[in-house]
Amino acid sequence: MGSVIGILFLIARIIITIHVKAILFLLKHFDVTNGLIAGSTFQIVTGNLHINIWVRVGIVIGIIVGSILLQHFFMPARIIFGILSSAFLGIIAYGIFQENTKFSPYIPMGITIAIAGSLNVISWYRISHKLGTNDD
Repeated sequence: MGSVIGILFLIARIIITIHVKAILFLLKHFDVTNGLIAGSTFQIVTGNLHINIWVRVGIVIGIIVGSILLQHFFMPARIIFGILSSAFLGIIAYGIFQENTKFSPYIPMGITIAIAGSLNVISWYRISHKLGTNDD
């Protein structure tokens, strides 16, 4: 019985470690997070359309790859994707806390926008110094 519990704890530790490493990767590389947000926005907006699932998956993957490439090579794309992803995350935070009676839903919305904006600026700084350009 002890070995079964040990195996279950090992599996739980592996699963938790994978999730923590994925979250840390997405926080460190916020350009990838912006791409995922852009792809999921397309998925949310076109959710009720009757499009083949493989076509939708192809379009989402194309949006993600295209947005990551655009953010790496064009400063205006970094700014646009940063603003849009911060606004989209703020809207999600507003929707989650809309029924809260203890405080205004605008507080988590503002906090989310501020955190996403600062992570975008840090990501822009890393991208510009990784590519060897100082265009910010």
